Amino acid sequence: MNFKRILGFMLAILLFIQYIPTEVFANTGMFIEYNGQVHRYNSRVVRVVINDKEVQTGDMPGIIVDSRTLVPAREVFESESMGAKVDWINDTQEVLITYEDKEIRLKINSNIAHVNNQPVTLDVPAKLIRDTSKEYAKTMIPIRFVSETMGVEVDWDANEYIAILSTDSSSENNLEKEKNELDPKQESEIIDLESKEAKRPLPTPLANNPLMWIAENDNIAEILKLYNEEPMTRENYGVVKIASIEHKELHNMSQFIIKATGPISSFDKLALEDRMVIDINNAESRLASEVEYKDRYISRIRSSQFKLVPMVTRVVFDKKQSSVNFNVSLSEDRKEIRVTVLNNIVELMEIGQNDKGDFIKTTGFLAPDVNIFRLSNPDRLVIDMPNTTSGLTFKTAVVEGQYIREVRTAQFDENTTRIVLVTDGQTDFEITKENNSTMIQIQEPGYKNIKYENHIVPAITIAKPKGITMNQLKLNDIYNQKKFTIEIPGNHLALYGSGTLEVNDSRIDQLYFTLNEKGNTVLNITSNRIYAFDVIEEKDNLVIKAYLPKDKYDKIIVIDAGHGGGDPGAIRKNNGLVEKELTLKITLYLKQLMDKNPSIKAYYTRLEDTYPTLRQRTDLANEVEADLFLSIHNNAHEGTSANGLETLYCPKVINGVNTETVARIFQNSMINTLKMNSRGLKPRENIFVLNNTNMPAVLVEIGFISNEADAAKLKDEQFLKNSATSLYLAILETFQRYPTKR
Repeated sequence: MNFKRILGFMLAILLFIQYIPTEVFANTGMFIEYNGQVHRYNSRVVRVVINDKEVQTGDMPGIIVDSRTLVPAREVFESESMGAKVDWINDTQEVLITYEDKEIRLKINSNIAHVNNQPVTLDVPAKLIRDTSKEYAKTMIPIRFVSETMGVEVDWDANEYIAILSTDSSSENNLEKEKNELDPKQESEIIDLESKEAKRPLPTPLANNPLMWIAENDNIAEILKLYNEEPMTRENYGVVKIASIEHKELHNMSQFIIKATGPISSFDKLALEDRMVIDINNAESRLASEVEYKDRYISRIRSSQFKLVPMVTRVVFDKKQSSVNFNVSLSEDRKEIRVTVLNNIVELMEIGQNDKGDFIKTTGFLAPDVNIFRLSNPDRLVIDMPNTTSGLTFKTAVVEGQYIREVRTAQFDENTTRIVLVTDGQTDFEITKENNSTMIQIQEPGYKNIKYENHIVPAITIAKPKGITMNQLKLNDIYNQKKFTIEIPGNHLALYGSGTLEVNDSRIDQLYFTLNEKGNTVLNITSNRIYAFDVIEEKDNLVIKAYLPKDKYDKIIVIDAGHGGGDPGAIRKNNGLVEKELTLKITLYLKQLMDKNPSIKAYYTRLEDTYPTLRQRTDLANEVEADLFLSIHNNAHEGTSANGLETLYCPKVINGVNTETVARIFQNSMINTLKMNSRGLKPRENIFVLNNTNMPAVLVEIGFISNEADAAKLKDEQFLKNSATSLYLAILETFQRYPTKR
């Protein structure tokens, strides 16, 4: 960040407001244990106040994990001020919270909760967390999700780190009511864009009376200091080894420390929209080529030996969103590069009107990313700017726009700025970025004859063109892209209108119509998670319902063809075998068998020569809540004697199913069908796809491409078909022995 820009911005603040020094709070330095690892907790602890009375949380305070506040379940929700009932179910590792007519069930380390037996996706799961200075772990649960599900109002004091809960909304003063509206519940809503023309022609009074709010909140002063990088002097030391990268998640920032075995000569950096590239000079890489992170800013770090002469190590930080800031500096002894990833700062907000209609423009150090969803009764657009710190205090105003009637903004939680627009009817909008500003242009809806209903099961209703029957529709579930399409014969764009309906309600993202190369109309539905869609006919309409897979299918399996794309797996040039090709062929043969059995729903990590990351493979399985995960591989060895079949598993019991037993079913089925040498079962705790899936998972190794006899079999298409058959029989036996009871 340019120093002159920072200085100018701070002077602007001084001109508009009276500067008050910000209190600096020290980090706790507490060590906590969860997920089998000890972490240093560097943020501040969270206090909890319910109905103006502070709750004593005992051995474990409220803490921030993955940008969400977790609190001890029993101490907070069974407190006198709240009065809920909290039970622990040891067999299933679940906490059950009962409050009035709500029953909330959260499973440890699962992102799926159940509210009155209906599945709900969580941002962060419940966890067993122990302060290492204490003897026992505490069940820590997300306070906002649980409270709001119970109908309890939640507010956040960003300065004092206090979660404020109120079970009696009537006692709130007007200001608190306004603040709570920045945190609307995901109520059931109906968005009907048919005949929703603007009620007022342009221009309206907003055109001549725009609003402008400028940063005035001095609590960003400490963050501003972090944007000024220390200058680096270039030296010419000897070649050092880049040994490791340490990750710390702090309040409003994350830090990655690149560690070297000696003093670093210099580095060069390049900031791009989707990544930060750091080239370390006179450095030999000892880093893993790719590491994925559960960090709110960074998805993964890639490393390579970029140059040999001179030696240059390249480290690439892949960003989850474009509008995050980096501070990159050397430690005093030059043995570390400290990469600090910072929240964006919202410094200016303008609400105005142009010849297209109303608009809202937000300006930050970088153009803020936005997530927008709709609410009804009254109609609202809710605009969230993730990973931002607002320089604005709580603001509210009534305006006379074409659509906008009222606007409110505040710091919604510790890492999100929220804007609420109260509108006169549902609107469409367009998002554009220019320099360091994001423009949200409000406009009249372009769609007709479409309705979206956000109930427990989201439903989309569109008019059915005359003469079209159900058997003429072509449905395509592109679940790996979270997309579902319906092809309708003929051009019907005049019936449906134009543009993109941005829903963004945490379920459905977008609805839009296109024409394909055949001239047919295609309804495109994109969502933020995988759904199982049903299309039904109701009078003159088509109704598309989006179910969670477990609510539609009795049995679900995810089948993973190992490797793929740029990862070939094992290769032997002498016989021409490539593992990624073999695993895909077996998977496609297995798919032919699965397609004939509608009682089992199969999802596939890949059906062509692509490379899903290991995280993407396990995320797919966990998201659809699969009952079984199967990864297909082939083996290889430096020598040529090793041969036969083996099945790998991670030793654990999940939902009463022993993974070793499942592995034995697959191993026996392969032996009986393929008549090959059995190398037995192999327990493995360090294989990513086995220990990061929330269901029984096995990895089969079908023959050695390095062995002459096995290689001959693997070249035979009939053998590959038989391999698929052996896996299919094992799948049937597994579901027969362990019925899902759905």
